[in-house]
Amino acid sequence: MPVRKTVHVKKTNLTEKILLTAIIMILPLENHLPTVGGFSALFLLFAVLGMYVLAFRFSALMKVVMHPICLSAYALILVGFIIESSHPYPTFSILSQFGQMVFGGILVASVCRDREALQWGFYGYIAAGVWMAVVLFLTSYGALSGVSASNFQEADKARNAAFEGKDIEINLNTMARISGQGTVVAFALALVGGSIRKRNILFGIAAFCFIATFLPMSRSGLLAVIMAVSAILLAFGLRAKVIVMGAIFSLCVVIVVPDAVLSRMAFSTEKSRSGKVEARARIYSAALDTFDQYALVGVGSGNFWGPWGMKTNFKHPTYFSVVGPHNSFIATIIYWGIPGLLCLLMIVYQGYRCIPRKCGKDPLSLCVLGVSVTLLIMMMGSHRLYAKELSLGIGLLIASQSWIWQQRVVSSIPHARRKLKVSYSKQGVKSRLIM
Repeated sequence: MPVRKTVHVKKTNLTEKILLTAIIMILPLENHLPTVGGFSALFLLFAVLGMYVLAFRFSALMKVVMHPICLSAYALILVGFIIESSHPYPTFSILSQFGQMVFGGILVASVCRDREALQWGFYGYIAAGVWMAVVLFLTSYGALSGVSASNFQEADKARNAAFEGKDIEINLNTMARISGQGTVVAFALALVGGSIRKRNILFGIAAFCFIATFLPMSRSGLLAVIMAVSAILLAFGLRAKVIVMGAIFSLCVVIVVPDAVLSRMAFSTEKSRSGKVEARARIYSAALDTFDQYALVGVGSGNFWGPWGMKTNFKHPTYFSVVGPHNSFIATIIYWGIPGLLCLLMIVYQGYRCIPRKCGKDPLSLCVLGVSVTLLIMMMGSHRLYAKELSLGIGLLIASQSWIWQQRVVSSIPHARRKLKVSYSKQGVKSRLIM
């Protein structure tokens, strides 16, 4: 009878689970909660988590800081610092914020040390997604259902009118991503394990959040959900029953979604009747036109958001400001050239290596896969290298490989049928998985 290798891990306690879940749940509420001394509630939670980890989980912290994702991030910070210093108008705010994002992920990974903590974290994603879906339905569904649009420009006007005057202090693309991640996690948990009643509830939550993901008319948010769900289905196995259920699920969602929303899902590089080019198309064209100026060692983030950006088509057509590249990979190569891009790609690769192999039989590993795909698509539609969503995702990826699936292998036995022998000692929890 083969026996898995014995590992010593301190079990995540209730305080750590609550902190982890609260951080994930508060993300969409951050701009709506009062600040304390100029600091947001999310920042203060991370500060509390940081002090707790330093005081009580220092050994776990020391293991996590040497994870390959963290080492790749350190390399990007070093390369970015050297190249940024060599350019005119250097500024290190983006590198500083990126470093804070990585440290936040390290703290998350330090407290998420077992399956139960990981499950709590994913329930936090569902709670955040449901909250955001409710907000989107209450603020925009009625307004969007009463209008029609035949092209992108008309749909864009309808979107602006639907959200105009509403007390929403969060980017519409971010709203779509939050409800989208709730969709993905609920869908993954509904596929594997649990009672029929629980699975039906999770499928209902997934459908509710998926419909809400359409309402901000964010193409990147919707694409993230579609790609993540597709990856989950491929890992789970494309069985006939699953395909039929997916088709019925998609059909019901499309019927409920307002018609005006679908008109904004197209992407075109052509000019409209008014002579305007879609914003993203103009930005991507500007990146191609100036490629020879930044490819090797970039132009520096300070220079891009300053004089260099103002001389190119990245300049806003109306306001005296620079428009971001709307893509993390394009932003990195513009800031710090090919060396910076290679470091970012290494972070992505190391993140991919954290996803367990053959994860289709384990609901939590499917959640890790789904959330990872949404973050990758988010990076392709946003230049914010320091987004808090990335911090949470990086933390859960590091935790998955460091504590839960150290060999990147998911047992071929469904999780509910596994027998786990656990013995407690002063050093922590000693566990053996009996096959």
